[in-house]
Amino acid sequence: MTTFVLWTGVDNRGITSLNFASDSRISWANVNDKIEYGQKLFYSQKYPEIFGFTGDVTLCKSILPHILTYIDELDGISHCSSIMEKQELIYQKFEKFINNYPATQKNNFSIFYGTKYNTNLHAEFGVLEIVYNKKLNKLDKKNHILENKNKIFKIYDGSGKEIAQKFDYLWEKSDVGGYSRAVFGAFCDAINSNEDRQTNNIAQIVSLWRGRENPIVTAYAHHKKIFLNGQEITDTSLLIEKNISIRNHLFEICDHQGNRLVDAQKQPRPFKSQ
Repeated sequence: MTTFVLWTGVDNRGITSLNFASDSRISWANVNDKIEYGQKLFYSQKYPEIFGFTGDVTLCKSILPHILTYIDELDGISHCSSIMEKQELIYQKFEKFINNYPATQKNNFSIFYGTKYNTNLHAEFGVLEIVYNKKLNKLDKKNHILENKNKIFKIYDGSGKEIAQKFDYLWEKSDVGGYSRAVFGAFCDAINSNEDRQTNNIAQIVSLWRGRENPIVTAYAHHKKIFLNGQEITDTSLLIEKNISIRNHLFEICDHQGNRLVDAQKQPRPFKSQ
């Protein structure tokens, strides 16, 4: 399964970013059956569209490449003029695929679609949540237009949801609560705790930023190793060529050996809880 979180970054001018984070373990009913380096976050190469999922691995990893082909190769979403229009179009694509999927092979899942409209200070962000309930054989959706510009918006999901929420509560009530990086710090504490056996401690993160058009993918430093989308990167010169930032569990900027940069701002862990 998965531990997944999405959240917004905010400043005094509004929402600055929409961030998706996940662990990298793909597992099945038998917890001994697992893949440690599975990609769980997906994103467009041309447009501000990002995706994450929990639940049915086979279905979700089958449909997301089709959606991204439609977005990137066919420019199928480029004509949309609003967040709601994008969300409805993407939902229709998912619905058609899922309705044609064998009913006997469908299992519970959630797919999260993050999008942005405009790149300036007036940028709008939105999240579409698509949920399939196997017992009811029912597909539901929930549209989130992120209008609250002064408070961080968060959604947790997956087998590690309650564990992640527990750590989020501790960080939120501490002296460093209320910051976007605190959400990521709490998430990393949750996956590093090993409390959920279906989750591993390799994080992956992709974001939409207010002033940037395309998604921003971030590499993750863990125990002196560097991971991108769950995959270990041994030739870190490739990250330099692509100008991909590396962050650790405290969201501190790291070098290509996984050490915090000397001149990077140090981000403290919580030391005082309310």
